Amino acid sequence: KSGPQFVKVSGCVSCHHQSLPQMAYAAARERGFQVDAAVSEQQVKAVLAMFKPIREQMEKGTVNLPNPGISVSYSLLGLAAEGYAPDETTAAMTMAISRTQLPDGSFGVLPARPPLEASAFTSTALSIRALRLFGGDCEEKIGNAREWLKRSTPASHEDRTMRLLGLVWSEAGEKEIARASAELLAQQRADGGWAQL
Repeated sequence: KSGPQFVKVSGCVSCHHQSLPQMAYAAARERGFQVDAAVSEQQVKAVLAMFKPIREQMEKGTVNLPNPGISVSYSLLGLAAEGYAPDETTAAMTMAISRTQLPDGSFGVLPARPPLEASAFTSTALSIRALRLFGGDCEEKIGNAREWLKRSTPASHEDRTMRLLGLVWSEAGEKEIARASAELLAQQRADGGWAQL
């Protein structure tokens, strides 16, 4: 219920009030739970209302979006969870994400708001997933990102988790995925949990 309210109050969409709830809705539907279809539909409309008006600017690279590798990628993951089909708007969104890839293969991030919006691992993993779902011919970019994930050392739980997801989403291979999984499991605390940072 807070997702539509967040849009009314803030005037924009967010990872935490639109994208992540969209993914939760999809997981619930897949498991046979009933979800509020009106809220689900409103979330999709809110995300599209944010990006459709700036489609041409995204295509040209003339719009300044905060943290595209995270914010735009999360928006695409939320749309995918709702079954939204690729179109001109999602193509422009992937262009905005693609422009943030750095020469080393990672995707740029403004280090603020940990843990959700602070890690190059998060930005890179989410960008891989968004490009895989909506990017068309992005294999070279995904491959470069995969190589960065393979050779980079995570420092936090967020880094380790997103590194593992990025390796899975980029189809890195069983050996790399198993190694990253083992590194993540090794950080489990005695009480069964993991540190957030």
